[in-house]
Amino acid sequence: MKLLLTIISFSLLLSQQIQVENKAITDTLDQNNKFNLSLGILDSRTGLSLIGLSYDIYQDRKNEVFVGAGTAIVAFTGSIGWRHYFSDTYNNNINVLTKKESNNFKYSFSSSPFVVVSFQAVAHFGFAGFAPIVSPGYEIRLSKYFSTQLGCNLMMLLTHSEPEFGLFPFLNMGVNF
Repeated sequence: MKLLLTIISFSLLLSQQIQVENKAITDTLDQNNKFNLSLGILDSRTGLSLIGLSYDIYQDRKNEVFVGAGTAIVAFTGSIGWRHYFSDTYNNNINVLTKKESNNFKYSFSSSPFVVVSFQAVAHFGFAGFAPIVSPGYEIRLSKYFSTQLGCNLMMLLTHSEPEFGLFPFLNMGVNF
């Protein structure tokens, strides 16, 4: 948890904008970032993983189609899915202003609720199977490269026996490159 808070704090510093004569020098969000590295407790894209890497096959302002892989200590997941943002991530900004002497510092984040629908292959020491997963969540984009997500994975694990259902919360830090 301390590592996640340190990463978020460092990301805030990287996303800082300096306002000079009412003109903000901003770090605009490009949709050219195709790779997403996720570090944290589970993930919306790669499910039951602590470290996940995904690649966006298709992107537009509100949708992403991706393939990904993730790993936990004793499990591996491979996934393919679709992510939909419910609001325009470029225009939904949260601004925090602080004044220090004559300079104004402006921290700007973009945020959006989202849902991910994915199909994952899960391999573990005790089982292997497939899992359709729906993951509603909320993303705060701290800068062009860093974001954090919070939500839950609604999962149905299909193995050789009867299906098992699960609900797993996730909290992670994403690096987009």
